[in-house]
Amino acid sequence: MKRMIAEPDPTKQARYDDLLDASPRISNKKREAMLDAAVSIFSRDGYDGGKTLEIAREAGVSEATLFKYFISKRGLLSALGERISDRVIKPYLLSALEQSSEALPPPQAIAAIMENRMRIIQENLPLLRILLAEAPRDPAAFSGLFDQALPRIFELSDAFHTRHLRDGVYRDLDPRLISRTFLSLMLGCVALSSLMPEQFRLGADADEAAMLADVFLRGVGKNQ
Repeated sequence: MKRMIAEPDPTKQARYDDLLDASPRISNKKREAMLDAAVSIFSRDGYDGGKTLEIAREAGVSEATLFKYFISKRGLLSALGERISDRVIKPYLLSALEQSSEALPPPQAIAAIMENRMRIIQENLPLLRILLAEAPRDPAAFSGLFDQALPRIFELSDAFHTRHLRDGVYRDLDPRLISRTFLSLMLGCVALSSLMPEQFRLGADADEAAMLADVFLRGVGKNQ
């Protein structure tokens, strides 16, 4: 007797294809949920005090799933360094330097970057707290950030300030020294405002940005 071969059910095949298409999205959603939980717990309890089991529970996954994605607790910390680069450095600092170097006069360009720094604090404060606390102790965990993103910032910053040197806006100084001074002022304000916002916030974002830009361009000493 000849055996009949059933035709494939197109409905079942479509459901299977949908599942395959969705799996990368589900995987990415899980990964982001675990990173969100890590930011919440590490910023609250510190890296040493944060427990991977608690992170997994907050993300709605098992601890085994957490380690499947990140291998180790330190791998999770490194992934947060990538998130800082993706969510803070690239869309905010880099774009601010690129856009502000185009057409704005120096005071407005520098104030725009400073105001942009306020948004970094407001939108990414827990993530930045982790960076400020853990990077000095374990810089290798943030190697991608330090080796790739930050050098790009200095490259753009040097170009930005070199243009103003040529235009006679600044005194005749090394562009890298100007970049270091500018970024130190900006990042120092980030650190202090995140640690003690009541003491170090001087007003609305735009007002504070304008004041910082004025200090950067004119200094604090009286002209003789």
